[in-house]
Amino acid sequence: MEEIKTFDQFYEQVLGSAVKNLRFRSFATRNWRRVLYFSFIFLLGYLLVTYFDRSKEGVSPLPFILLLILAIGGFGIYSHTAERLQHDFKEEIIKKILDFIQPGITYEPHKFISSKYYKASSLRRAKYVEINGDDFFEGTYKNVVFKCSELQTYGKEKSIFSGLFFAAKISPYITGGTYIWSKKHPQHDAVVRSKRVFPMPGVTEVFLGNVEFSNLYDIYSTYPTEAIELLSTYRQQQLINFAKIINAEISFSFVAGHCYAMVPAEKPLFESAKDPGDKEAIKEYFKNILLFLSFIDKLELDKMQVGLK
Repeated sequence: MEEIKTFDQFYEQVLGSAVKNLRFRSFATRNWRRVLYFSFIFLLGYLLVTYFDRSKEGVSPLPFILLLILAIGGFGIYSHTAERLQHDFKEEIIKKILDFIQPGITYEPHKFISSKYYKASSLRRAKYVEINGDDFFEGTYKNVVFKCSELQTYGKEKSIFSGLFFAAKISPYITGGTYIWSKKHPQHDAVVRSKRVFPMPGVTEVFLGNVEFSNLYDIYSTYPTEAIELLSTYRQQQLINFAKIINAEISFSFVAGHCYAMVPAEKPLFESAKDPGDKEAIKEYFKNILLFLSFIDKLELDKMQVGLK
């Protein structure tokens, strides 16, 4: 196989056969959905006709039984094929993209990151009543051990967070808690304090003197001196540029030797498009995998393995 230098080459050489297979199976799955839809329509029509047509007596139940069997069978087959298609899509497409970008990272589509990291991060402090997720990634990149997944948390009446959540182990010398909250998701104002929230230590607001950075983030820390060292001028500019590139409200925290980050998302990041071979959709999967690796690059987490630099 020739060296892959472009996305088109990767698409054709690495994903080509998988895309053809998945497209064929997607077409078959859609056909079963049509069978299910029409069988229920005919079943309903049959019930209405036999109910309102009083002139017919002793109508045979056979058509009803056959339509019911078709509907139930169609539903079972469609559910199974759709679920299997989604599973194989992640194995054949997402896993291959991941292995191409960064071999060695573990990917478990049905698992999500532990809630203990979510709570420790204090990136969303409101207590949730439900938490779930999927698409769990775990591995080492630039000697930084990390975990991340899609995550959703819900309060009693509304969603608290939905998107990508990231956790990485960094320097044990980072002993305080520094919280870089997006201005659009404040976590330390009176409104948040008035709600049921997860506890966190007392913090002091930190001012860095960078107006552009302060317009994007609220910075609080238990250890302001450490926060200032963490958020060097270079890192501030990296985060400003990163937020502009991905056009998302990112929040970060450095807590007791760990770095956390979250990026809200309005839709699932690694689910199959209607056409599993859609090139534009596959480019988005590339970007989403590069997104969580970019946390390590942009924050220079590899330089925090021994001490602050």
